[in-house]
Amino acid sequence: MSIENRGRQRRLSPAWIQSAWVAVLALGAFVVPMSRSGAWILLAPASVLLCFFAGRHLVSLAHGLIPLAAGAAAATVVLWFSAQLSVLGFLLNLLTTVVLFVFLPWFIGRSRRTAVLFRQQEREQLVIEAGLRERSRIAAQMHDELGHDLAMLALQASALQVSAQPGSAAAAQADAIRAQSDAAIENLHQIIGVLRQPNDPPPLAPSGGDLRKLVATSRAKGMRITVTGAQHLDPGVVPDACADLMHQLARETLTNAARYAPQSAVHIGISRAKGGLSLVVQTRMPSPRPEDRDGATGLAQLRTLFESLQGTLSVGRTAEHFRVTGWLPDDSSGASAIRRETPSRKATRPARHRVLTLVVPLLILVAAFAGFYFLQNATYKATALSPEDFSNLSVGMDRFEVDRFVTAPGLDKPIPIIPQSAPPRDSTCRYFAARTGPLDLTNEMFRLCFADNVLVSAEHLYPLGAN
Repeated sequence: MSIENRGRQRRLSPAWIQSAWVAVLALGAFVVPMSRSGAWILLAPASVLLCFFAGRHLVSLAHGLIPLAAGAAAATVVLWFSAQLSVLGFLLNLLTTVVLFVFLPWFIGRSRRTAVLFRQQEREQLVIEAGLRERSRIAAQMHDELGHDLAMLALQASALQVSAQPGSAAAAQADAIRAQSDAAIENLHQIIGVLRQPNDPPPLAPSGGDLRKLVATSRAKGMRITVTGAQHLDPGVVPDACADLMHQLARETLTNAARYAPQSAVHIGISRAKGGLSLVVQTRMPSPRPEDRDGATGLAQLRTLFESLQGTLSVGRTAEHFRVTGWLPDDSSGASAIRRETPSRKATRPARHRVLTLVVPLLILVAAFAGFYFLQNATYKATALSPEDFSNLSVGMDRFEVDRFVTAPGLDKPIPIIPQSAPPRDSTCRYFAARTGPLDLTNEMFRLCFADNVLVSAEHLYPLGAN
């Protein structure tokens, strides 16, 4: 076989497999209701097993329901015209076998298939979400680290602008460095916008920074910074999550100050307030006042983080100062684990599928047996005569005496599998199912024949092959 033919066969095999399982369902719904005696012992478990796997492998719901309906319809036609069962036996046999040995195994298999497919899709979705979270973390790290470094570069360029002689080559070079650093910061914000989606959650990984080291580095680059209350952020004084988030806030505000107000002094105040820790960063507003920049994400993301830990972050502007205030409660100690780990989504749908797999078949069984019992009871009342009442009848009784024991209307003729002798001449016969109750499924019958409203014959009829 050529490679092309083998490839063609592989492409066609799924369709052939689907067709095979469709045929299995149709044959199961057709053959199992008509099986008898020894064949039933083999066909019933085989049907359960094959129909279960058909439910596991058939892709479409219609590919399962259509062959089931077609097979049951074909079995209905064959059983109806074959004259091998009574109407009641025909209905009970058809519905019981199709529901119990064909439909329910297929339904359970399909429910299992749906649950497995959902778990696979959920795992794929979790992988995608993990990649998006990693992309968000990288974006946040780029924003924090590169943004701060570029702002420090712009600050040093501003210092060169001030110290260089106006109009000199050094001043021009400082202007170029400052412009290039500002452009790099803008490009960085654009990259962050590409990496982050509008609905992405804020990054939850801690920065793990040291406020004193951050302040020292910024001072070395030329910023004028004063700090009060730095001891409140010492290791062991506050939870790590709180110290990390306060460090991120200080770094973001220093980055903004270095870029928009490089010549202004910055004051960082840390204090205990309202049952928590407060960090206030205040910068003197430069002149002219910088315009608000579209697409800023740093403080907005930090505000989301503060609020997720039951804290607050506010930004205030006056004619002279720009002020950022962050506050976190003392009970944010559990936030560290929250920020390091993104909670996974609970797979509730597979649980629902497991419940449906058990409940739906049970409801179908209950409904089927309730319907069977209702049909049996109605049939019993319309056609049955108990052996005890039959034993009280004797030839020669008039119809009024017979009606005391026979309350069902009966049938005009027996079921086809009941042989009978010729009735008495000039008599009218009625046929009754010989049953003790609604759940008695015997095929024996009683024949009562009347002539001039007098019982002239009372016979017990047995099915073909019965002793």
